[in-house]
Amino acid sequence: MFMERFFISTSEKPPVTAMVYALGTFDGVHLGHMQLMREAIKLAHERGAKAGVYTFDVHPLAVLNPSHAPQLLTSLDDKLKLIEGAGIDIAVVQSFDMALAGMSSKGFVEDVLLGTLSAEHVVCGFNYTFGRDGGGTAGELVTICARHGIGVTVVPPVSEGATVVGSTAIRAALADGDVALAGRLLGRLHFVRGIVERGRGVGRSLGVPTANLRLPEEYAIPSSGVYAARAHWGDRMQATAVCNIGVRPTFGDEARGVTCEVHLLDASADLYGEILAVEFVARLRDEKRFADPADLRKQIASDIEAARTLVDAGVYTQCHLC
Repeated sequence: MFMERFFISTSEKPPVTAMVYALGTFDGVHLGHMQLMREAIKLAHERGAKAGVYTFDVHPLAVLNPSHAPQLLTSLDDKLKLIEGAGIDIAVVQSFDMALAGMSSKGFVEDVLLGTLSAEHVVCGFNYTFGRDGGGTAGELVTICARHGIGVTVVPPVSEGATVVGSTAIRAALADGDVALAGRLLGRLHFVRGIVERGRGVGRSLGVPTANLRLPEEYAIPSSGVYAARAHWGDRMQATAVCNIGVRPTFGDEARGVTCEVHLLDASADLYGEILAVEFVARLRDEKRFADPADLRKQIASDIEAARTLVDAGVYTQCHLC
């Protein structure tokens, strides 16, 4: 299905609108977001109408407090593709600026939900905030919208085991290297995309050539360590992989900063300059310093077999974008 996308500034109105909108930043498009969208789609279908998502082009903190803006789980393009895959008809992407940030809660409902979107019903999460300084709560949204004849559905928390699903919880899992938990909260494997650059040839010297990824700094990656992964490139090419994130202490590369190196299993390709997507399946071990390259080579062989076993087991949900 095709989703219409409209990118608007504060003073603009999309040429086509929906009757029911799910509201949120939608970073990561995780299980909680999926529940919001399912509810919006259900309500829209009951009305014989289209279901929409209203979101922002950047994380609000990137404008309000850039030094405290969180690393993103998805790019805007991937976020919209995931929203489209959920079955949404219309996505309205608002340019987040100080004019929007300065709106009162009442002004947001009247100017945006009514004036811009012509919404008849909106769906939000239990912890949704809006208006100046994020002072409006989900409960306040219900109250203000009721005065204007707009229905509101507040979706309760979605949990995975003992963890409430949320973008912050997913970032915390990645920071701990727990990519398995991050994947369960997302409802799919966490992935990153980067451009393959030429490295120092260290992996090749060990008999395990690697693709060295240049990753945008604003996106969340797992903590330093070695991971079982799936790699995707070109026209639906893919391979099981071992991914090392870290500073390569065995070779004294700490000063070069964190790198992301991907070794493809059972595949060889000249990927320089290409975009490579890496899905993280499981953490294998911490990065560590080896006294001798031969010891590292032996450990890598063990990592490869462990990665092959984990990826072949298939106990995960692959992202349809990769």
